[in-house]
Amino acid sequence: ELNFPIGAPEDLTPKEVRYTLPMFLLQAPLAYHSPPIEGMDGYGSEKMKAWAGEVILKIRKTLSKGIEEHHIQKSPHLVIMSKDWYRLELRRLMGEWALVFLQKELVQDAQMRQTMLPPQEGTGTEQAVAGRRSGSRGP
Repeated sequence: ELNFPIGAPEDLTPKEVRYTLPMFLLQAPLAYHSPPIEGMDGYGSEKMKAWAGEVILKIRKTLSKGIEEHHIQKSPHLVIMSKDWYRLELRRLMGEWALVFLQKELVQDAQMRQTMLPPQEGTGTEQAVAGRRSGSRGP
């Protein structure tokens, strides 16, 4: 990717999220043709996993209804035939699916930051580190 064509080409940041978000969004409509998404790793709590599963199911049901009502062409691949139907029926659900992604990224980012933080004052870890520095063996 290039910035405006002045100067040397540079990758724009955050590069990884800009590539993973579209791929994540495509999982929802692609789930219509495949079994439910397995292994919801990285979603944090069971509540988050359940929410992600519910959103996928709502999208699958909406796609099925859209096919039955001829708003979506099923073959050779899914094609939305009605912009109005998309705006009224599917856009909100895709937005909710994007929120699942953002929440997942937030959880993963918080977990990563937590492992990078220095020990907090008053915790056992901080006291053990201080003890090693002074040559003592702990309490």
